[in-house]
Amino acid sequence: MKKHLMLSLLMLLSYGLVAGQTWIRYYLFDDLCPGPYDSASSEVCNVIPAIDGGYLLQGYVEFAYGDIPAYANNVFWRLDEYGEIVWRRTGGGNFAFNSIVSNGIDRYYCLKNDYLFVFDGEMNSIAYYIFHIVNGFSASLYDMQYVDDGLVFAGKVNGQAVVIKTDFQFNVVWQSSTFLAFLGARSIEPYGDNWISLSSRVFTEINAVGDTLWTYYDSINNTGFYDCTVSADSSIYLLGLYKL
Repeated sequence: MKKHLMLSLLMLLSYGLVAGQTWIRYYLFDDLCPGPYDSASSEVCNVIPAIDGGYLLQGYVEFAYGDIPAYANNVFWRLDEYGEIVWRRTGGGNFAFNSIVSNGIDRYYCLKNDYLFVFDGEMNSIAYYIFHIVNGFSASLYDMQYVDDGLVFAGKVNGQAVVIKTDFQFNVVWQSSTFLAFLGARSIEPYGDNWISLSSRVFTEINAVGDTLWTYYDSINNTGFYDCTVSADSSIYLLGLYKL
């Protein structure tokens, strides 16, 4: 899920392992540019539980000197449960990642549309894969979830929303039926043994082998859907513009 904030104004709030504990931290990035610059832009893209405890925070920064690009890169902070920095890394290309997941042991997987980057537990690069080179057709992927035998993605193929499961090298295992959504499927969440996905005004449930069980089209609300999540009691929350 993409939670976009300005790093320069970052206020990362989290409940720690101790009940009731909260904290606020600010993480600087202006020392990353190796040369002179007079403008900078940045965003926080993802925060997930880190492999060795605490949190992995990922952001994206760009620096420019006038009209000349000076530096751009992804930034990763490994934080302890109190929000203190354990280490910081950069890498992964001059574009922000859509989604990050881990196997909880020794691998992080970072997604950018049709690129999948694989890192070890300290964000050292191991491999990367390009979807159309592996599979022979193009897809744009916006969100993903980790499962024991692969990755499940929400995205689009030929302008149609779709959910795709691949192995860890991007080889397609199954692909759902397409459903109409011009911006593609933007979010994917586990729902029991199945999956739920949404895009703009379309919401759908897909079973564990890619069969579409039902699709709902919202013809009333003009706010659209942007993200979804499932609570412990299996309630589904849809996030739209100004509405939950």
